[in-house]
Amino acid sequence: MSLFKAREWWRVNCGHDEEFDKACLCAANVDNDPSEDVKIVVGSFQGYLRIYHPKSPEFKVEDLMLEQNLESPILQVAAGTFTTNGGISLAVLHPRKLSVYTLVPVGTNQQQASYFQLQKNYEHKLERTAANFVTGPFGGAANDYMCVQSMDGQLTVFEHETIAFSRFLHNFLLPGALCFNKKTDSFITANASFEVECYKYQVLASSSGEKSDGSDESGLTQKKKVQVDWSFVVGELVVDILVAKFSRSLTAGQADCLVLGEHTLFAISEIGEPRLQIRFDFTPTAMFPFSHTEEDPSGGAHQSLVISTTTGALMVYRDTQLIWAAKNDIEPVALYVGQFGGLKGLVTVLDETGCLLITYMGTDPPLNVVGGFEGKELNYEEMDEEHRRLLGIIRAATSETKAEPTEKVQMRAQVPNRLDSAPGANDDDGGQSGMKSITIRIFASYQGHDTLENVQVTVKAPSPLTVNQDLFTLPTLQGNQHTPVILSLTVYAGAECLPSSNVVTVIAAYTTHMGEPRTAHCEVKLPMCLFCQVVAPLKNAGFKITLDTNRMPPLLTNLFDDLVQQSHFFQQQSDTRSASNNVLSFQYWSGQDVTILVSKSAGRYRLQSGCFEAMWLVASELCDRLTTYFQSAQGASMGGGDDGPFAVTFTEALPLQDFFNLVDAHFAARQTFAKTGEKLGERAHQFRSIQKRLLVRFKDRNPASLTHLDTLLEGTFQQLNELGQGMSAIQEDLYTHANRLSCGCEVILLLIKCRFGLDAENFELLRGYLSPVVEDSIDQGWEEVTEAAMTHLLRTALAKSSKESAGANMPLTMASLTDTSKLKKHIGVVCERLARGARLNGSTVAPSKG
Repeated sequence: MSLFKAREWWRVNCGHDEEFDKACLCAANVDNDPSEDVKIVVGSFQGYLRIYHPKSPEFKVEDLMLEQNLESPILQVAAGTFTTNGGISLAVLHPRKLSVYTLVPVGTNQQQASYFQLQKNYEHKLERTAANFVTGPFGGAANDYMCVQSMDGQLTVFEHETIAFSRFLHNFLLPGALCFNKKTDSFITANASFEVECYKYQVLASSSGEKSDGSDESGLTQKKKVQVDWSFVVGELVVDILVAKFSRSLTAGQADCLVLGEHTLFAISEIGEPRLQIRFDFTPTAMFPFSHTEEDPSGGAHQSLVISTTTGALMVYRDTQLIWAAKNDIEPVALYVGQFGGLKGLVTVLDETGCLLITYMGTDPPLNVVGGFEGKELNYEEMDEEHRRLLGIIRAATSETKAEPTEKVQMRAQVPNRLDSAPGANDDDGGQSGMKSITIRIFASYQGHDTLENVQVTVKAPSPLTVNQDLFTLPTLQGNQHTPVILSLTVYAGAECLPSSNVVTVIAAYTTHMGEPRTAHCEVKLPMCLFCQVVAPLKNAGFKITLDTNRMPPLLTNLFDDLVQQSHFFQQQSDTRSASNNVLSFQYWSGQDVTILVSKSAGRYRLQSGCFEAMWLVASELCDRLTTYFQSAQGASMGGGDDGPFAVTFTEALPLQDFFNLVDAHFAARQTFAKTGEKLGERAHQFRSIQKRLLVRFKDRNPASLTHLDTLLEGTFQQLNELGQGMSAIQEDLYTHANRLSCGCEVILLLIKCRFGLDAENFELLRGYLSPVVEDSIDQGWEEVTEAAMTHLLRTALAKSSKESAGANMPLTMASLTDTSKLKKHIGVVCERLARGARLNGSTVAPSKG
């Protein structure tokens, strides 16, 4: 017989560093589900009880129904009707107690339980240490009773909450396998003499419960001993005993007592006579009977037997014939054959380390191949359509990403375009004596039909902005289209530095009624009045950039009407407002200024400022407002005769050198910070060393001269204070340079987008590589991260030749840079490749002119 490899259908590891045995597995409808689906119950010697419900191939978190520590080793688990209500309960045997539980669903919603918990029905304390137990309708009872075998040979029968009787087995040395035969109402067990014995239940009940030789001390009273109904010598250690319809010669009312030994399988009749014997050339570990037909799987038809071996093989026997064999990658100690996920005949195996595996053994090839009809015409269009449909189903089934749920939290923001009015908030000269602020209203709503509890809303504002409250807690958030919850958020402007972003991020974290953690986020774009104000025209032209458009320019005062109306300059100089339509100057609260000059005839906008990085917010806002203006009905009527959609372009050379100056300044600040930190560490080490020497001198009985150690200690302490103060100043300087680099990166990204005509997809990809988010750590900073990103970009999407792209699979090392020359070179090469028409998403366009 060929040995095939069993196919894995479902697998899970039950804990770590736990031990299991053959009695630690059972399968039944333990939750009394109307669908009667079988659940797998596993208990470990470490006391953990787990219940699984496999419904589909591969393990999912939802398959674990229960995991609970019972705080005592679990010797055996069994399912049956152990209570008077008739439902299926779970019996768990511990060394010194027997507990009966019911699996109860909790948090039922739409006919589905949120989770399950064990409800203890009753518990029996055991006087003797237990070995195993067996269940069944003893004495023809309607429900299942339990019989526990102790380590010293006592059988104790429990009828639900009461103890029926206890009997000692004669000539007992070690406990063996125990089984109950319903047809004969008898217990079958194995003893240390390599014999199988049968005890009638009625005989046990009427026998004496004392462990004695049959007479009292005076010899006057004869007690009734426990009588053996029949015994059978197997001559080897018994692994397991069970009752099944295995032999072909059985009639409808007969059953076999199957005894699995170390080398032999015995089928014994109800009166202790052998029916068949199978000698093995392997060492078995467990067995389980199963039926091939759906009618009466408990015994109406003859059953087959699956036996596991120490090599991991599964051997299937029908009577004396081996009909199939399959190999597992684990060594089973327990078996079960049943139906899971609508598939019949799946084999469940458990090894001693807790690997629970469901397999199937149908690995034989089909014997009959159905051929096609020769005269049938092929419809290739229908075949292609079916192929596309099946591919869609396969992608949907194998996709790791789940569809966006409909029951989710949604947030939207209402942002004013004017500052909050507060006494002393603004000075006549535009000073900073008061805090500039705006109040945003955030509307949070839930699209589900239930109610969420404890929704945490977190607010993250970019530097130098601050908020009045960065965490909101919503006790409840009702669904069913209730009125949204309104959160009032006040954002304060800061004058410490330039704003690195004009977006506030709002994140809501919550847990659904199914226990799934989810988040929802909302990005709120802040108005420009929170960052700067319009002032009198300035002539600070240290840095200049010119943006071209294909439309006639609108009036700047109309384009920035919200800022102009709040300007003190225009309120005082209302008569000169018409003369300032072509020039507008903005001043940040931190002091930097930016001026926009418009050429009416050419549709050209010049931005000039004494600070390169200060132009990013004004330039970005100008592009956004121009795009919105010309996409509106008013802007469409001012097309100026130009063809094509509205576009903002930059035709001059990229100011890379100005950007590189910011990179160098930030890198130099990082190096200064690192060197100062090293000096601080050296002085701290020196200070500790001097302290140790002084301590040794003071502990000496005959102290020598200090040899100016106290002077050296005082001088080192002064140096520590000076370096600590200097470290704080250098850290502030590093923060300033990081902020300038972040803003300068925004400027260069905007100019690259306008210069090379990048679409939204390519622009977002470029922002991911040349990130404006500057975060520095001890070992790696923005320069190292950007250098690695530029190198990867030049090896992949912007690779010039196959030789360059061959290095895409080479690992990138992010070693600390000694200078920025290589980084600046790679940024220049990226801009050059973009100018030649290469794009980050793999497409190409015509090269840029100029």
